[in-house]
Amino acid sequence: MNLFFQIIGIIAFSIVVAIVVAFLWLRWKIKRVFRDLEKAMDTSGGGIGPRRVHLRRIQAPASEGIEDRVRQLERLGYVRQGDYEVESLGGTRVVGLSDPSAGAMASLYDHPAVGIVCDLVIRYQDGSSLTVTNAPAGQDLDQREGHVKLFRPGAEIPDLQRLLAAERRIEPSKVWIRDEWAAGFEKAYADDMDWRLSKGISADEVRRIAEGMGGGFEDDVIDVTASSLEATRIEELTRGCLDSYLSAAAHSAAEWEALREGVHVVHEAMAADDAMVVFHELVGDDMVDEATLDAIERFEEEGLPARQLIERARGLLPEHQRFRRPGSVEHPVGADLWVRSHR
Repeated sequence: MNLFFQIIGIIAFSIVVAIVVAFLWLRWKIKRVFRDLEKAMDTSGGGIGPRRVHLRRIQAPASEGIEDRVRQLERLGYVRQGDYEVESLGGTRVVGLSDPSAGAMASLYDHPAVGIVCDLVIRYQDGSSLTVTNAPAGQDLDQREGHVKLFRPGAEIPDLQRLLAAERRIEPSKVWIRDEWAAGFEKAYADDMDWRLSKGISADEVRRIAEGMGGGFEDDVIDVTASSLEATRIEELTRGCLDSYLSAAAHSAAEWEALREGVHVVHEAMAADDAMVVFHELVGDDMVDEATLDAIERFEEEGLPARQLIERARGLLPEHQRFRRPGSVEHPVGADLWVRSHR
């Protein structure tokens, strides 16, 4: 249901928006595109996009382009459930529609840069889904298992409907109506983003997207883009783990504010080198003797994952230096939270 946001959110200010928009609008030279890409990533804080979105119901009239597509969908049996705005994604307008008799839903997106995109969706009772879309890009991203996405860039809505009918499985599906629509969409977006953040965006995916835009990209540019996306992914996972802990922990607001100042997250997607940076920040200005540092280096050479590495390293410290663990989470990825011990 949120395929469009996967394109905008995951690759926002990176390959899909910066390159696709430039390619479609101005067909700038590749070097100019990547100068703008670097500037956009510097100002946006990265290319992963928000881990969560909120759909705010709006009453403002939609564009004629949106209304024309709503009429086409209504002729096919869809019923308008609401109009929404997503401020965190450039003020994108989303129109939600459902066809309960057919067990299908539709999303219309009006984005200031990309234009109007339509997704038609079947959400099966077993949690899997089928999406057909006329989005201009995104087919080069890896797909989540059980969630088939078929791309027909620029296709008309009747053609998308025929494709949906031909490809859907004959089994029960579910639809969202009225207030369920926004809540269902937000949950689907969160699930997809959690999967994407746990997986990451590989250099191969970046390369495929770039090649789909005509190629001509040097390997070092692809690698830098992938590295930037990976760094942002790790930051988003860290924030997600903190949010998960906060929502489950029985801390008052004041207690959490005091705790948050010194909390460090070590999660399973983190590199060992980054875990050791956290280790030294937690130990603070205290000296770690050479024997302990040598033992920790051997742990690193063994290839211990980040969570295990910092646990083992902590065990080598004298009692007064040992940082403490206020809790752990398993969502969006497995992680431990650590704070310096009180001395």
